[in-house]
This record gives sequence, C-alpha cells and structure tokens, in this order.
Amino acid sequence: MNQQKEELFMLRHLEDLRSMAEHRYMVTYSDFLNLNDKNLFRSMNLPEDSYIAFGGYEFAERQVIGFLPDALFYEGVTEEEQQLAFPICCIRVTPKNPKFAEQLTHRDLLGALMNQGIERQLLGDILVLEDSYLIFCKENIASFLTDQVTRIRHTEVRCIRIPLGEVHYQPKFRLQTAQVASNRLDAVLAEACRLSRGKAADLIRGEKVFVNERIESRGTYSLKPMDVISVRGIGKFQFLSFDGQTKKGKEKITFQWYD
Repeated sequence: MNQQKEELFMLRHLEDLRSMAEHRYMVTYSDFLNLNDKNLFRSMNLPEDSYIAFGGYEFAERQVIGFLPDALFYEGVTEEEQQLAFPICCIRVTPKNPKFAEQLTHRDLLGALMNQGIERQLLGDILVLEDSYLIFCKENIASFLTDQVTRIRHTEVRCIRIPLGEVHYQPKFRLQTAQVASNRLDAVLAEACRLSRGKAADLIRGEKVFVNERIESRGTYSLKPMDVISVRGIGKFQFLSFDGQTKKGKEKITFQWYD
C-alpha cells in the first residue's frame, strides 16, 4: 500500500469513528496516531469541542483521538476524568537484576515489542528513564505485554501496569547554541541536525519535518521562538531565541534537543 492509499485509508477510518460516535451516541477511540496521522486528522477540520486527544501523559507525541457524540457529552466532567476514560495503559519495565542490566534504548524496546507481533498503532510513546522504562499502549494489549515481555536484548525484565495518575514525567533537554545565516527552517535544521543545506531541504520537501506537529514543506518558513521541530528518524528540538548577530552578520540562536 503506497503512502497516498494509506493516508486515504486513515482518513476514511477516522471519519467512520466520528460517524459512529454521532450515530451511536458514544465516545469512539482511534489507535495511537503519529505526527503524520495527526496532520491527516487536522485536515478533517472538526470543531475543537467534538474530540479529545490524549496519549497517556501531558507531553505525549503519539496520541489517541476520542470522538465525542456532541459538545455537551462530557459536561460537568473534569479533563482528568475524561482522560482516565481513554483505553490507554502504562506499562513500567524494570530489569529483574539491575546490577547486570544493559542500558536499553527506545529502539531496543520498540524492536522487542514488534518482534512479539504487536502492531505499531497499538503502542504510544516509549520513555527511557534513569532506572526504568515506560510503555504506553492500548488497553487491549496490556495483559499480553505484562505476561509475554520478559526479556529485551540480553536483559530479563519485569513488566507491570501502573495507573496513569502515577505517571509524572518531565522531558529532559540538551541546550545548544549555533550561528545561522537566517531563521529559515532549512538553515536552522541543517545546523541543528549537522546536515548539509541540501539534505535539510530534501527532508523538508519529503514531508519529514514537522513544526508544532504540523508538516512544514517550506524551507523558507521563518522559525519563531518556542517553535518545536520534529524530524522523522532524527529527533525533536525546540527553537528558543535569537541572540543577536555576529560581526559577520550571522544570527546567533539558542535551541534545545529533547533527550
């Protein structure tokens, strides 16, 4: 299935969920959407009070969409209560023997889950913490994960389900500075990712770059302080500030990478 057909299929699926919510007067939920899926969802131009997006914690990138039958469906219900109704679980993964455990990466955890036959859309964000790992997933596979995931690479692990209310996560950042010719997206992207200007332009034209979770296909886009730039296959950083010019007329900038 090529990308265009995949996107058409996704749009039809989301529209079916929206229609089901309306006709059956019930909240319907999507699987986890990635940044590209979320762009497709936004193209539906639905009223903001007709859905809720949530990924299990405040800073989630991959999110589930809850379609509401009408704007008054959750009248009198707090935002936290609405979020707790989502079919999302959090699995905490810890090594059985920390003394001999490897330092696992996001790729290690995702690979282990995919090798179990789990489809990516059933998994949300995967967080690497200092002494454990958090996996957000759809509720219908939570028991499978806790029962079947016992080893990641060479490390034996223990998986337990924890309440979403116990998840307290703050992202960590690496602060960096640089000098760029301008605040154009292609110029900043090339410097931040240590790419040639041409390679940065290719990523932008290939719709691999998101600014504030929206595809940005213009290399000429002028970045503003607090814009968040995500690059598929590379990572995510936040543009913070302009800090004046050098004697040669280059812009001094500050940005921070999400660890």
